[in-house]
Amino acid sequence: MIVLVVEDEINSRMLLSKILAANGYKVIEASNGIEALKKIQISRPDIIISDIMMPEMDGFQFCRELRKNETLKDIPLIFYTAIYKDEEDEKLALDVGANAYIRKPEDPKILIRKIKKVIEDYHYGKKDR
Repeated sequence: MIVLVVEDEINSRMLLSKILAANGYKVIEASNGIEALKKIQISRPDIIISDIMMPEMDGFQFCRELRKNETLKDIPLIFYTAIYKDEEDEKLALDVGANAYIRKPEDPKILIRKIKKVIEDYHYGKKDR
């Protein structure tokens, strides 16, 4: 299972990547939405975990671009953010096309459980995107 981690803050990106790798996921990394769209063209991930606040292309715009693309629109995307924590932010994230919204920091075991739930829902047809 390939996970694309989109996060501009290097320490956060490395920590999330290590947590995922330790749980058997192959990880691809990008530092913003533009870089992520380029990397997806090279290696299509099974799921994307993205921060929201990033330079060049933030997570909301990245998600919009992903959902507009016929060949990429069905890739499950989870927003994982420390900045946007209000219920309105979560609603906006889901409205632009995210499959889930997780607030940082999250216990690694709970984070992995939530990721597995999104993947399971996707494979059992419960995706709404």
